[in-house]
Amino acid sequence: MKKIVLLLSLTALLSACGGEDEAAVAGCPTVNDFSIMQENDMLNVTVNGNHALYHEISVIPAGHDPNAYQPQVLDAPTQSVPAPQAGAYHVYVRAICGSGDYSTWYGPKPITINQFCAKPGNPEFLLGSLYWEYNTGFSAGANTSYFQVEYGLQGFELGTGTRATTPGMAYNDGSYYSGEIYDFYIRAYCADGVGFGDWAGPFSFVSGSNFNVCVAPGGLNATIHSYSNSTTYKYCVFNWTGYGVTTFEHTLVERNQDVNSGTITSTQSTAVQYNNLSIYTDYDFYVRGVCEDGSRTDWTMKMINP
Repeated sequence: MKKIVLLLSLTALLSACGGEDEAAVAGCPTVNDFSIMQENDMLNVTVNGNHALYHEISVIPAGHDPNAYQPQVLDAPTQSVPAPQAGAYHVYVRAICGSGDYSTWYGPKPITINQFCAKPGNPEFLLGSLYWEYNTGFSAGANTSYFQVEYGLQGFELGTGTRATTPGMAYNDGSYYSGEIYDFYIRAYCADGVGFGDWAGPFSFVSGSNFNVCVAPGGLNATIHSYSNSTTYKYCVFNWTGYGVTTFEHTLVERNQDVNSGTITSTQSTAVQYNNLSIYTDYDFYVRGVCEDGSRTDWTMKMINP
């Protein structure tokens, strides 16, 4: 007889937990209240009055059924969720109780979403340029005027880095050293009195090469060649890596002579040839980069003995 009573009790309990939104589930925490506040492109939500581990929130146009929209899961009592585009909305919250079971929706709680500047997203760093995406579906986003980028070595404090303004969703003028990791922050500025959105980031990327920096040439090599008709003279081809620098100065002097004692020649190549080098003389070859502002890098030197 006790087994029959227990079976009937379990059947009643399962019937009560059928997952219907309109009826409370036995043993499921209920939502007593919640608060919601817009902060630019995010909604800050705090759920009160229950001990559920997870909740669902539905932010829907005023007057619509919360079950007709895909809700978002809240995995903490206090959490931020993306705001929809500007307009009037009703907000509902319910507890998630277990396999497919929910409490009843608590709500509606009205909220008016003001125009805002959304955060840029999905950044990529390719060959010294930073690219990102921006959701122009928001009413304010359609009137984006420009973007700001701030960057620095990984771990820098926002406000202390290099900041630049760009009209589109790319930034091409940053200076980066090979092997260094940089943090990037990006924000949009929207017209119609909306102003700046929040900073997105930091986004961290490693620079695979030197970009837009003026550093001394490296990887300097010398290849000595013999003439077919001379045993006392040879020629030498020098080549180097410019690391993004495009103009160079070079000279060849006898060993241990001052670099300025030679004829300094300009080139936009990363390879030069010197002819008629005596096998009885040792030489020093010098090359340096010419920066965009007209300054020069340090000399890079290579000794040869033809």
